[in-house]
Amino acid sequence: MIIKANSLEEASQIAIDSFGSKKDFEIYTISPAKKLLGFIKLKGTYKVVLKKIINEKQNYIKDGYIEISSGKLTVKNPVNCSNYAKIIANNPNVDIYKNSIKMNGIFKVKEEDKIELIYNNIQPSVEIDVELSKDELEAKLIIKKSPGKTFYIKDVPKCKVLNLNMFLDFKEIPVPKIDFDKCYNKLIELKIMPDFIDKKAIYNLINSPYGGTSIVAKGKKPINGKDAKVQYYFKNHPYRNPEFLTENDINLYDHTIIPTVEIGDLLAVKTLPPLPGIDGITITGKIIKAKPGRDIPFTSGKGTSYLDNGTKIIAVSSGRPILKNGEISVIPILIISNNVSTETGNIYFDGDVIIKGDVLDNMKVISEGDIIIYGNALHCTIKASGNIKILSNAINSKIIAGSNILIHTTISPAFESILSYLGEIIKSLGSLKDFNYIKKRALFIKIISDYSSKVLSKIDEIENIIGLLESEEKKEISLFVKKIKITFFSISNFVPDSALLKLNTLYKELDNFILLLKNSYSKYGNIIFNYAQNSLILSNGSVYATGNGSFQSKIIAKYSIIFHKPSSIVRGGLLIAGKKMKLGIVGSPAGIPTYCKVIDKNGKISTSFCYDNATIKIDHNTKVYNNQK
Repeated sequence: MIIKANSLEEASQIAIDSFGSKKDFEIYTISPAKKLLGFIKLKGTYKVVLKKIINEKQNYIKDGYIEISSGKLTVKNPVNCSNYAKIIANNPNVDIYKNSIKMNGIFKVKEEDKIELIYNNIQPSVEIDVELSKDELEAKLIIKKSPGKTFYIKDVPKCKVLNLNMFLDFKEIPVPKIDFDKCYNKLIELKIMPDFIDKKAIYNLINSPYGGTSIVAKGKKPINGKDAKVQYYFKNHPYRNPEFLTENDINLYDHTIIPTVEIGDLLAVKTLPPLPGIDGITITGKIIKAKPGRDIPFTSGKGTSYLDNGTKIIAVSSGRPILKNGEISVIPILIISNNVSTETGNIYFDGDVIIKGDVLDNMKVISEGDIIIYGNALHCTIKASGNIKILSNAINSKIIAGSNILIHTTISPAFESILSYLGEIIKSLGSLKDFNYIKKRALFIKIISDYSSKVLSKIDEIENIIGLLESEEKKEISLFVKKIKITFFSISNFVPDSALLKLNTLYKELDNFILLLKNSYSKYGNIIFNYAQNSLILSNGSVYATGNGSFQSKIIAKYSIIFHKPSSIVRGGLLIAGKKMKLGIVGSPAGIPTYCKVIDKNGKISTSFCYDNATIKIDHNTKVYNNQK
């Protein structure tokens, strides 16, 4: 037998433990243990040789042994040797006591030892829990059934070493019957309403051999209402004449069809009113409000009337049907077969206007609907609440579609700046209340002086634009500018406390006036033309040039300015758009100053080519072209 040990003495003890008395063997050193700096680093090798051969069967009989029969543990001591029986105690489900001392690991046992086995039996258990969903529409009952275990040692034949892990077994203890009321009361404790509890689901889960999870209470989800539905029987916008897709003879001026209706025509039917929906309820009794169906505005406007208790709208006048913000109206259509001139007079019409000729010098066409001009706009004023379409050119004319864009882009922001200055002045004057009169007066004069140039600068911006407005708009804004001038530039003549009252009054009036301007800025209109020269074109929508472009014109649009042809020109003038520009050739070989700006910082300007002196600006980023450098 070869033994690895740290010393000859340790090897001898191992041999004694294995073979008994030292008289029965001799031990030889093959290689001693090696030491480094006093520490053992490598075990030695030792050989054990028995002095006499002992029959294996006789040796087994003389060794100690253990056996278990019908739960009774018997220990026998060895005969003529010291090979006592051993027990390996390493199972948590049974504790072994030797002479009242709890043992662990491998230990020897003798006949005279008192050996006790204490079993750590596991009792059966039941866990009952309830989970509510976040929306409290469901409750889950969770039952965990864990059977118990009664441990015992199986019969063990005679052996030198008893490993309890090999012979420990158990009998299962069934789970006790679960009380229905216990589960039911768990739900009631969570304030779940009895009407929502599914008793059958509880019974099924109780009777399940392994337990589990089951939904045992359900609330009622809300049923949202349905939106109203409206069926329209007219087209809301002009559309291309389908005859152009045929081989029939057709007048080129008839390329667009404007939808029209006659008296008595059915325009729309409200086929379904909004339905309110049905509220839901949680299992704890909380009401869940259903979303009501949204109504669709269904209003009878000019030229229309209700029928059948307000469920139908019919035309009561002939004209063009319009749907705007849920209101259905019929706008009259005025058709001028020739030019608008001194013979026809200026046109003021509460509807659409179609002019099959030119609008001549100094004439005005003002419409509450759309305007279509088959010819040119020459030295005239064209203003529409809707869209304007000029199939030819706009020469030295003022073209305005929708609300005046100048009020939105220039005048309203200037007034808002003045309002902000007034607020700062009022706040500064309010902080002077604790000073004596002389110091308060001096600080008051300084504050007014510091803001005078700022206010005057914004007033100049407004007055520079007023001349481009229509007379009614011009009058209203001019009067308010005058009020600001009188109040602000005479304020230093008052004592500070009186001045503060007057400035507060002006602040409130200006705030209301700005709100009035914004509310009036709601009419949307696009402008389409072939070519514009020396004209002012203002659109509260977008502007489209279909032909050669523009020359020395001012074009301002809320959204986009689009020149369809890459070869179209923008020669001189000013172009301002809110979001986007798509242009052709900007500027001229002679270097005519041409200014193009998009207000939105995320806006875009694209061009075919830019000559010298062309300025392209997006938000505050400016590029001036100089191709010679």
